[in-house]
Amino acid sequence: MAKQAAVRRPRPQKTGPREFIAAVRLLDGRRELYRIPNALDADDARQVVLNQVFEVVNVVVSPRHWNS
Repeated sequence: MAKQAAVRRPRPQKTGPREFIAAVRLLDGRRELYRIPNALDADDARQVVLNQVFEVVNVVVSPRHWNS
């Protein structure tokens, strides 16, 4: 008798603002990490960084996950 696979249910998505982390490389070669709370999505977090930090060369944005 074949064993039936367990059905995986996706976790409910959190709606509204989330927290993101942005890794930024600056024109002078420095690298910084920024925490962006209350961003709607990764594009919104990226725009916050670009509007607040000058001489940005690269930005990488990722949702922040915490273990709970």
